[in-house]
Amino acid sequence: AVQWYEKAAKQGLALAQCNMGVCYEFGEGVQKELATAAQWYEKAAEKALALAQCNLGFCYSHGRGVQKDQETAFRWYEKAAE
Repeated sequence: AVQWYEKAAKQGLALAQCNMGVCYEFGEGVQKELATAAQWYEKAAEKALALAQCNLGFCYSHGRGVQKDQETAFRWYEKAAE
């Protein structure tokens, strides 16, 4: 499944980008890489995908793949709730 997510993600599909983030966050079909997960979440979050915004907020809240930053986490959670 990862190969298809990646193909769609590289074409800009937000849900596929978010799914790539999940794959990298949990090591599903790829080596676990939290920084790469956060990068994929951010691509999808910037396209206003609420799930990705929430996941990215969690990354910032807990320092998973990014430097821990509660203000940034709050901003992403807030966007997800809009």
